Amino acid sequence: MSFQRMIRFTTISTLILSVALITAFIFLHITIQQQEKSYEQQTAISQLNSELQTMTAHLSSLARVYVQSEDEHDLKNYDEQLTQAEQMTSAFQEETLPKEAQTILQTIIDMSTRTHELNAWAFNLVAMDEQKNALSVLYSDDYIANEKETLTYLTELQTAVDAWSKKEHDVLEQKLLGLLNLTACIAMIFIVHIAILMIVLAKKLRPLQLMKERFHALSDNDLTIMPLQTTTMPADEVRDVANAFNRMLHNFQHVIGSVSQASTNVAASSQELVATITEASDAVDASYNAAIRVHESAEMQQSLLHKSMYDVNDVTQQLQSIASHAATILQTSTEANTVV
Repeated sequence: MSFQRMIRFTTISTLILSVALITAFIFLHITIQQQEKSYEQQTAISQLNSELQTMTAHLSSLARVYVQSEDEHDLKNYDEQLTQAEQMTSAFQEETLPKEAQTILQTIIDMSTRTHELNAWAFNLVAMDEQKNALSVLYSDDYIANEKETLTYLTELQTAVDAWSKKEHDVLEQKLLGLLNLTACIAMIFIVHIAILMIVLAKKLRPLQLMKERFHALSDNDLTIMPLQTTTMPADEVRDVANAFNRMLHNFQHVIGSVSQASTNVAASSQELVATITEASDAVDASYNAAIRVHESAEMQQSLLHKSMYDVNDVTQQLQSIASHAATILQTSTEANTVV
């Protein structure tokens, strides 16, 4: 695989694994939030059911207290508790419950409505000063049975909600466990992928490191370095670069060798030329000495010549003086001859 294709494949695979890992983490986070929400919902439903059970029994007690005391304050407390019970029932209906629990809840609402109707009937009897009849209504078998049945259905509702919550929790736990295993597998694959990538890159970049070391050696004027072994390298761009480096190194060593041989030849020629120049210098020196000797001999001959010329001049002057005397004598002789 070429270096470029390997980088492209590595980039794409790393991107895919990263997206898969991030997606797994997102789904894992969502599942954990769903599980937390399910726990919170179960806790809220259990607490609401417990409060509703307490409130149902408390309403019956408040109704009996009011019928016995006929105190308006007790009636006000009953109305306030009844309003709270209705709010709890509405909150219960807003919760996401299974069909079975919704059926039980509707039964509880119907039975609570029946109890409230009996309480209202007793309160009307109190208003008509029939306290005994009102108490008989609140302590009747029908009222007590309805009250017990309501509490029984509330317990069944809690059991149904617990079973549903457990089932939901089991599903969420299985989903969470599957997502954890999937995330762990993706993370392991990602780690192995990175490790393999580092090993492959180290193997790919090893020739470049060797070339770097050889370049440093070349910069330090070291021509004894060996070429790279490219036979074991995969056929890719790094191998092409290594082959080009080997060719450059061979050419460089060849050029340096040629320059060194030429320098040796030039040095030898220079030595011969120096020897020739030395011999010529010696010959010139000999010629110069001979010329000096010739020059000295010429100067001596020139001096003798000057002396000879001086002597000739003296002789000439003497001859001219003799000639002048001879002319004088000749004139005198002529005059004497004329006289004679």
